[in-house]
Amino acid sequence: MKIGVFTRGEKSHSYKYEKAFRDGLIEHGHDVIFYDWTDRPKTIDMAVMWGINNEALIAHLKNKNVDYVVLERGYIGDREKWTSCGFNGLNGHADFCNENSDDKRLVHVEKYFKHERKCKVKTLTGYTLIIGQVPSDASVKHVGFNKWLQRAYDQAVRYDSHYYDIYYRPHPLEKEPFVPEGLKVLEGSLGDALKGAVLVVTLNSNTGVDAMMLGVNVSCHDKGSMIYDVPLVGRGQWLKDMSYTQWTIEEMSSGETWGHLSKRYGND
Repeated sequence: MKIGVFTRGEKSHSYKYEKAFRDGLIEHGHDVIFYDWTDRPKTIDMAVMWGINNEALIAHLKNKNVDYVVLERGYIGDREKWTSCGFNGLNGHADFCNENSDDKRLVHVEKYFKHERKCKVKTLTGYTLIIGQVPSDASVKHVGFNKWLQRAYDQAVRYDSHYYDIYYRPHPLEKEPFVPEGLKVLEGSLGDALKGAVLVVTLNSNTGVDAMMLGVNVSCHDKGSMIYDVPLVGRGQWLKDMSYTQWTIEEMSSGETWGHLSKRYGND
């Protein structure tokens, strides 16, 4: 295949990941070309890019029915060490070729999972924690985050306020976050905030993954989340599937990552 890797240049934070993925494709014998972020080549069979912010490029590729692999930060463990790699979307919208995965990579994620689950019994001490996200982020623009936040708070007041306090943790990158009237803001680290939570409410933030790994109940409201429709119990298959969503630079560079993703084409 002729594959284009779209980059913002060698000085960008994503270049080392783009280069590693390119090297892995070359290991499998593919013809790989680096393109500038603004290029729109007419004849490529597949594309690779960091994130989904290049809306014009994605529209161009969709118009030509060309697959694209999206690289982004991983989900479990050190998110700078792990890179998510999936086709034609981000997070829960991507195809990771990982349905009903085996346990060969389970060791990479299972060690972070706390098997003690905080049950939903209303007598537990703790609080409901609503998680903030950046309203302009590509993963939430389709919803309108601030409107969702108001609805999520109203729903929590209706169903949870008789049992728990309700807190909000704004995203650290939001300098002046919208906070619904009456919703209390929780300061401090994310880790400390999750430790005291009985229920975490999120649109599609990766904090939902963090909470689930800690055994905290999660209410997730968007199918773009990596934990959408994941059951409260029996998470073993979810962990196996998650282990095939994220890869190290070394695995991308060696071609191991593409060896898995090429299942989409019947392996190459």
